[in-house]
Amino acid sequence: MTNTKASIIIPVNNGERYIRQTIDSALAQTYSDFEVIVVDDGSSDNTRNILASYGNRIRYIYQENKGPAAARNTGYRVANGQYLLFLDSDDLIPPEKLARHIDFLETWPQHELAYSAWHFLSDDGSTILGEKRPREEGHLLVDMLRRSFVMVSPGAVVIKRTCFDRIGLFDESPALIGTEDTDLWLRIAAAGYTFGYIDQPLLQYRVRHDSVSSNTARKIEVRTARLDKFFTVPDLPEVIKNLKAEAYSTIYFEAAADYYRIGDMEQGCHNLQMAIKLCPAKTEDRDWILEWLAAAIAEPQTKHPLKMLNRIFAHLPPEAAFLKSLRRQAVGRYHTAAAFTAYHNQRPQDIRHHIVPALLNDVRLITNRGFIKIVLHALYSWLILTRQGFESL
Repeated sequence: MTNTKASIIIPVNNGERYIRQTIDSALAQTYSDFEVIVVDDGSSDNTRNILASYGNRIRYIYQENKGPAAARNTGYRVANGQYLLFLDSDDLIPPEKLARHIDFLETWPQHELAYSAWHFLSDDGSTILGEKRPREEGHLLVDMLRRSFVMVSPGAVVIKRTCFDRIGLFDESPALIGTEDTDLWLRIAAAGYTFGYIDQPLLQYRVRHDSVSSNTARKIEVRTARLDKFFTVPDLPEVIKNLKAEAYSTIYFEAAADYYRIGDMEQGCHNLQMAIKLCPAKTEDRDWILEWLAAAIAEPQTKHPLKMLNRIFAHLPPEAAFLKSLRRQAVGRYHTAAAFTAYHNQRPQDIRHHIVPALLNDVRLITNRGFIKIVLHALYSWLILTRQGFESL
């Protein structure tokens, strides 16, 4: 095996629309000792010709269609790197991605992997729709099961090869297609390994409406299958076993939000009822419920967040009437998230639209340094524009 420090593995199936952008972002890394492996998982479009144009700049492997988990595993088996990055075929990474992760993992060798913050990118790549900064690290199994910590994509992660040697590869079961990455994170966390975190957006995760994850009914199926598999593991600690009802409940909370988002009130109510029925105690954790509600309306796929919020409150099942007391805080968190999104898109005029509603609904923001920073940025931009206006008179 050739000694290569890092391998970027990109599975692709009919990815002609985005694959060139993804490969170009991978090849542009400032870190010098790496390889790019592209596994073509049975593409029938122009993907193969696009990949051929890169010549020996990439390692190209073709296989009959077996699914994303199998394609990633194929890439792993031929990879030479000590550090592995599994990049989806429509995602983008900045040039410093590998360098930052490898430096982090070599500085903090107790971690088996390091994940970064990420941006949500519009389908056409023109707009940053939002960002996610989980800021969680260490032993994260409990947070994963409670869904208070969710990693969005393998592309946020660089993982040591030795970790796969110990816990196994991606699960290729058809029942887990679309959640094989989360299954892997659960297995890593259950094995006692710790997660490192880099508080810098080092992934642009493209939000597409034709992806596997956009099908709500399918998401319920695969997430349930993932938990079915996890909770059959023998000798789970009692504290983990006790989270079973809550873990299944979160699936239905998330499904309820998805259904409300697409305007299916009946299914939204039904799934919210299911969530509460499975774990009534969940309703007592108001911080978690508020985070779920705020995240639901701030989700990048939500076209009209406040309309969605109104839709939820107009169609609550009786069991969820307690949510009404959290409405104001949810609105405040939405405007806060929207202000940060406008900041990252360099649209100070949009920041100003969200500052006052955010503060009116959550006065604690006056102690939030990040929020104050973007307020000052918006104010400075406004002063510059005002000055330019006067000078032009």
